[in-house]
Amino acid sequence: MSKIDEYNDAVRGLNVLKINLTPDQENQLQCLLDEIIKEEVLPAISERIAPILAKINSPLTLVINHNPGQEMVLRTSKQQVNVVDSNSKVYTLMPYDRPMPTKPYKGKKHRNPATLLVVRFPDGTVICEPDSNKTLIRTIEKIGVRRVLDGGYTLIGRRLVTLEKQNFPAVFKVGNFYFYTHAGNDDKIKSLMNISEALNLNLEITKIPKPKKSK
Repeated sequence: MSKIDEYNDAVRGLNVLKINLTPDQENQLQCLLDEIIKEEVLPAISERIAPILAKINSPLTLVINHNPGQEMVLRTSKQQVNVVDSNSKVYTLMPYDRPMPTKPYKGKKHRNPATLLVVRFPDGTVICEPDSNKTLIRTIEKIGVRRVLDGGYTLIGRRLVTLEKQNFPAVFKVGNFYFYTHAGNDDKIKSLMNISEALNLNLEITKIPKPKKSK
């Protein structure tokens, strides 16, 4: 059962028992709902809808009005819509990827040196695989795949761990889980540090130059 289902069951139970909540308790309940939306609903939208919308090469604003027990209404506009509610929240569904230049660059091509990820845990465990994707997966396994899955943590706006196969490049299946790894090492570090801060893991994550293959 998802967190949103558990939340709805709890609210229905309060209504059945006719329990009157104090203003502070109602505020706490709303904060809990906001967190569940952020953890469960928004990642699902980011994973399934945002990639489709990203293909539209013109401004588009979508406004969804959802009232339980009524029709769900979607309004579209080519203009920016300002929400009157001062308590409204703004979430980033997909980071902006700067388009590549259309004209070929004729100068000397520069490539950033290849690097490896090094992840150190407080218990002394050090993870550094020859492939940074494997380092990311092994680190998640060390943290706990279920903890990362249930937390809804993302990498460049896409869920790091899912139970269903994702139609993206660089998705690896390990056991019953699918791992999304298609990102640069800087983005991998940012994602792992977000997990570390959220779970108080105190991870130390660095980059080192990738050793050159001996001839």
